Amino acid sequence: TISGVSKTIEENIRANLTLTPEQSELDDKAKIQQYEERAIQEITQGIQPFGYYSPKVTLQTDPQKKTVDIQIDLGTPVRIK
Repeated sequence: TISGVSKTIEENIRANLTLTPEQSELDDKAKIQQYEERAIQEITQGIQPFGYYSPKVTLQTDPQKKTVDIQIDLGTPVRIK
């Protein structure tokens, strides 16, 4: 699940995510770390069109449930006057 953003931003994040962890990969700590690093980059790119360039992204991977929860604090948007 993705939380902390509007539906529009969430849709753009989902469109930007190229990786989805395979169920079996959620048992491998090295693969989880690789997935999380790449996902944070892609999430950040997915929110930049909305003016947010310094988000705080937290991923919570649950190997037992085979899920990844994403919490995003967008921070302050960049405004051009």
